[in-house]
Amino acid sequence: MTGKCFGRINEVFVITMTFAFIVSGILIFSTSVYLSSASTVYKVFEESSKAVGVYTVLANRLVHHGLSSGLFLILSGLCGILGLCLNNRLLLISFSAYAGFVIALVIAVIVFVELYPFEVTNAQLMRMEEHLRTSYLKDEQVKQVADLAQQNFKCCGVNGTGDYLYSYFYNKTGYIVPQSCCRKYNLTGWNETQYEHCRMGVESFLVKNSTSTELFYSHGCYENILLSLKTVKTAAIITLAVVLILELSLILAIIYLIRNDPNFKDDSYDVEESSPDYFVGRRKQLQSSIPEKTASEESEKMSLNSPSSHSVTNYDTFRETPSI
Repeated sequence: MTGKCFGRINEVFVITMTFAFIVSGILIFSTSVYLSSASTVYKVFEESSKAVGVYTVLANRLVHHGLSSGLFLILSGLCGILGLCLNNRLLLISFSAYAGFVIALVIAVIVFVELYPFEVTNAQLMRMEEHLRTSYLKDEQVKQVADLAQQNFKCCGVNGTGDYLYSYFYNKTGYIVPQSCCRKYNLTGWNETQYEHCRMGVESFLVKNSTSTELFYSHGCYENILLSLKTVKTAAIITLAVVLILELSLILAIIYLIRNDPNFKDDSYDVEESSPDYFVGRRKQLQSSIPEKTASEESEKMSLNSPSSHSVTNYDTFRETPSI
């Protein structure tokens, strides 16, 4: 009873993991297709990476790897479903091989995430600052990327508000910081006058005893993004570890299913076939299948093989030979 219950639970687990392959593959593939299309966010990120020179091909690699990984997961899941529906041993073994490949890939990603330094060199950092000073407001795409980062990560500039001092933005507008660096104190946000004071970098406005750090974000985006990346890194390692455990469990479940479920028994080989009794019984079976010879066939064979028949034949041959 316990074995039957465990077998059903094991089969349900394999089915669930098979559908999880397909669903995750569809999500990854569709997300990659969306990013590779005419997406403003993707184009801005790609152009910004090219301009700054940091992680130049990151966006393309993410999209291409996402497309291939999503397609691989979908095909693997379909292989598992066909193996379960058709009770096909070979398809299930192939599905477990795909799961093994995923395990190897997960281990590689964990090692990469753990060892890869998610930091930029001082030269790259200086280049980012210089690009922000010279291109913000002049290049609309750079402005979109900077505003998006400053609003989402609650930061200002690459290393702080000083990045905008004597920049192209400062020379054109006379403002200390752009509007995306300003804090919002309520759900409705600030009005234009309040934003004007913020952009001018006044030390206090509306809030009693407030300072400039309360009016706009003083921390640089590089520091905040780095902290966010470390948080994402930890979450990614934990998620990948869980995926690794699930994939190992899936392979063991498939092995148990193939070995114990009679629907997946391989008829091409049986352990009993290797025993001597099997071969003896098989030989008797083959002998019994051979038709017995009739009595006339046996007598004819005996007459042909008898010595008298040979002598008569030789005598007749000698008699027919003409004399000289």
